[in-house]
Amino acid sequence: MAEAAHGKAPDQAGALTRPTADPQRLTRALRLVSECNSVLVRVHDEHALLDAICHLVVESGGYLMAWIGYAEHDAQRSVRPVAQSGHEADYLSRVRVSWDESELGRGPTGTAVRTGTTQVNQNWLTNPRMAPWREAALQRGYQSSIALPLRDAGGCFGALTIYGVEPDAFNADEVALLEQLADDLAFGIGAARTAQARRNAVAALQAAEQRWRLVLDNAADAVLLTRPDGRIDYANRQAAALLGRSLPELLGAAMDDALRADAPLPHGGAPGAGATRAEATLHRADGSAVPVEVNVVRLPDGDDYASYRDISERKRYEAQLEYMATHDALTGLANRTLLADRTEQAIVHARRAGQLVAALLLDLDRFKVVNDSYSHAVGDALLREVALRLRDAVRDGDTVARLGGDEFMILMTDLDSADDVARFAQRLLAAVAQPLHAGGHELVVSASLGAALYPRDGEFAATLMRNADLAMYRAKDAGRAGFAFYAPDMNQRMRERLELEGGLRRALDGEVLQLHFQPQIDLRDGRVCGAEALLRWPGGASPTEFIPLAEETGLIQPLGAWVIDRACAAIRDWQRAGLEVPVIAVNVSARQFQHDDLPEQVAQALRRHAVDPRRFEIELTESAVMDNPQRALDLLGRLAALGVRTALDDFGTGYSSLAHLKRLPIGSLKIDQSFVHDLTTDADDAAIARLVIALGHDLGQRVIAEGVESAAQLQFLRRHGCDAMQGFLFSAALPAAAFAELLRSGRRLELDAAATP
Repeated sequence: MAEAAHGKAPDQAGALTRPTADPQRLTRALRLVSECNSVLVRVHDEHALLDAICHLVVESGGYLMAWIGYAEHDAQRSVRPVAQSGHEADYLSRVRVSWDESELGRGPTGTAVRTGTTQVNQNWLTNPRMAPWREAALQRGYQSSIALPLRDAGGCFGALTIYGVEPDAFNADEVALLEQLADDLAFGIGAARTAQARRNAVAALQAAEQRWRLVLDNAADAVLLTRPDGRIDYANRQAAALLGRSLPELLGAAMDDALRADAPLPHGGAPGAGATRAEATLHRADGSAVPVEVNVVRLPDGDDYASYRDISERKRYEAQLEYMATHDALTGLANRTLLADRTEQAIVHARRAGQLVAALLLDLDRFKVVNDSYSHAVGDALLREVALRLRDAVRDGDTVARLGGDEFMILMTDLDSADDVARFAQRLLAAVAQPLHAGGHELVVSASLGAALYPRDGEFAATLMRNADLAMYRAKDAGRAGFAFYAPDMNQRMRERLELEGGLRRALDGEVLQLHFQPQIDLRDGRVCGAEALLRWPGGASPTEFIPLAEETGLIQPLGAWVIDRACAAIRDWQRAGLEVPVIAVNVSARQFQHDDLPEQVAQALRRHAVDPRRFEIELTESAVMDNPQRALDLLGRLAALGVRTALDDFGTGYSSLAHLKRLPIGSLKIDQSFVHDLTTDADDAAIARLVIALGHDLGQRVIAEGVESAAQLQFLRRHGCDAMQGFLFSAALPAAAFAELLRSGRRLELDAAATP
């Protein structure tokens, strides 16, 4: 619903003259204007002013209802009620008043806002233009109405609309007074808005000042504001704490007196030129120094804003990072980066002085055994103790560095001859070999040491370090716990070694490797009772060459896993072919046996190929088992729980403890072929073979002889009760297909009846 427009048409203008002037009503209107002006002078809040005017119009003016609406510039050009008084009965909430050109905008209020002219409706009952809204108005007692525009310099911004309780309520004199009231109200609204804007500006200024003071007072950095004359105008608590002074001491003090620094502090440039940043060292009141980061900017009023951030922690952190970048975290020794830098400097100095430089690479022997047998914590303690010994052994000016793992390098300068290096190397190895305590354990370790000399063995740091590494490996190959100088032929051997390693990796990845199977023969009836799986590299190196390399480079782990998996796959294939498959034994190297996941690796292969564990046997060397008997007991126990057999290979070549041997779940002992080879001609070898057979039987174990090649050896072994043999006397190791054919043929070893026990 909307109010109908009622402009000042000629008939309307005449209508204003018809009502008889009522002195009492005129007096009341004059009093209303006076009271409203009094309110306009006293009340400065816009909303309170509007409410008070509407209230006076009803109470003092004797009108039924009055409301004030503001013109909105939304899509509907609506008039929003902002104040009301009198009998309204939800009239304003139900009607929608607009000031546009539509029918809704042609009511008195909308027309007054749109045209900026007073709109009078003298009679809702008889005015034909009000017919659409007559019933709603009459129900609320509205008989007449007037809409008075509210104008300012920008135009009409709203209207005051008043409703009379009787027809012809607005004569010309009363309308004039009400128009004066509307103009005064519009002026009062503008004044209230101006006053409110002023109050808002003052409040905003105060809030801004409080805000920046709150921010600066609680800033993490020290803050100073200095006037153009160089005196401090503001300082926060952090500035006082940073400088070790009180706030009263700082405020008003000269900047140069309050802040003492190692160098002139920066100043702000031109206003708006951006901040000036620098690092400086300030001196507190007690004389202590503090490094700071300074940030200075020139403000528009000429003052300098300066913040000072304590960067002591950052400087410590940077120093720590620099130390960590050049030193080993575990031992505190120089690391590879610092060593390379010092080596280059030493070479430059030696070139000028005509002297020698030595790079010595020291590697602990069998360090991995310490980690595996005790713990990595014990291994770390051992490395720290070795580092201390090396530092104590070198001369002032020499450098000891840890390259990683158990490798250390010693850089010696100002040398006159290689003999000095050799003598020092012997002292160094002797110092390392002394018993030491690590992690509550007394340990004895040895080391291998290689040396390269400038300029003989290289003129650059990288070359010296590489050649020292080659020399160290030569010392290890010679039996460990020794020393070697670099020799040119080491490069060729190393290249061959790298080529062999690369070829082995490619062979493993490309499925080039093969398993051959050497039959094991039961010496009671000559039948095939088992086989040993042997790794072969067709077209490549022999096992005696690539197996040690695989152990050294870590390739033994994937290589060993491949052998276990392929052996299980072969058993599966033979069983699917309907063959009676004997026990197949797989050799596990000492390095592979050191990993705790070996039993799980075997279990997965057995499950993957659905192989009966009783058909599978693990062969371990005597040294691998006896290196850590307690750990071996655990691993062998886990294998036995799977149902997998275990054989002790090369028995008699190590130093087995019988006390440990009897506790281990081992099913077979294998007499090493070094004893079998001469057992018919060498009394000692024959005695050892007899002892192994007797010992194995006493422990309830089968005994298998390796490398049997002659009938005489066979007769000796059968005569003394050996259970089984393998060797060229019956067959070399066969490819999987040939071994399957052997099983299919049922061929047996022809035993000499006369030699049968």
